[in-house]
Amino acid sequence: MKQLPSILIFHSNDQFRSMLKDMLIKHGYFYLLDTSDESVFWRLKENNNEQFILIESDLVSRRVIEEFKNRKKSFLILGQVEEKKTHDLSTLFGVESLMSFPFPSVKLSEKILQRS
Repeated sequence: MKQLPSILIFHSNDQFRSMLKDMLIKHGYFYLLDTSDESVFWRLKENNNEQFILIESDLVSRRVIEEFKNRKKSFLILGQVEEKKTHDLSTLFGVESLMSFPFPSVKLSEKILQRS
């Protein structure tokens, strides 16, 4: 059985981060670090590739995009389907690297396992 990755959550909404954390714990993810840190890029630079990244589309800057290109697939961008930025990121990274709200916890867990 594949070992579950530890997860870093970058999202500006405290309630949403808490909900994500609860969803992931329910599916066996034991170590989670959640943050609303505005310096996402620096956190990514310090982070090793063993950790999986969940990030709000609004926090994806040009520098974060470059970091993601180096990471290959150990990340998932969370966004709204109707937002232009979500469409742009989907074009850049492929639809498999994005997840739009609402989503069930099972789908989130499956997507993380596929991409880690």
